[in-house]
Amino acid sequence: MGDLLNYESDRTAIVELLEHGIHFSQHLLKDFNIRQGESFPVIVQSKESLIHMMKWGIENPIMDRGPELTYIYGPTIEKQESLKKLIQHQRVLIPVNKFVHHRLDQENDIVIRHPEHKVLWLAGIWYENKLGQKGFALITQNSIESKRNQIRRVPVFVMHKTFIRQWLSKGFTTMTELDMIMSVKTQPTVGTEYVDLVEF
Repeated sequence: MGDLLNYESDRTAIVELLEHGIHFSQHLLKDFNIRQGESFPVIVQSKESLIHMMKWGIENPIMDRGPELTYIYGPTIEKQESLKKLIQHQRVLIPVNKFVHHRLDQENDIVIRHPEHKVLWLAGIWYENKLGQKGFALITQNSIESKRNQIRRVPVFVMHKTFIRQWLSKGFTTMTELDMIMSVKTQPTVGTEYVDLVEF
């Protein structure tokens, strides 16, 4: 691969990764269209923007025999001490082209993408189980009421450059700071194969 500092592209997604200090790699520019247990590249909260392959789903830190978690509802995190500790110290960002939500009832998948086709940055947390396997879960928020019948909860999107840096920084650990980042609303686009695209 060529010199990253001199890399030029008309693909805004690639340029955006470089601008955020993320070393460009083709495997980062996937659609989030995976099943539980499959691996995906995530950027881990640290002094450097390091990329790790992790499986989607974490051992339940609340109940020893609870089911694996793939989604965690943001407003409930502060009520659970183990989850609160994870969001303070073990955050991840997942850069994707678009997010695909598989519905269980044979209906069309829900697709979420940026209206300007930029990278979507999904907020999450990671956890290491007793066997030393690392996994991640996505943090979610309520969708707006007019879209609730299509998709009840959507990922938390961290879309502003300042908030992306803060989310990955070890220096941001208070729930007040993190709640502020998660509460900023963005305007991704939600659609299905047979539904007109709509502003979310």
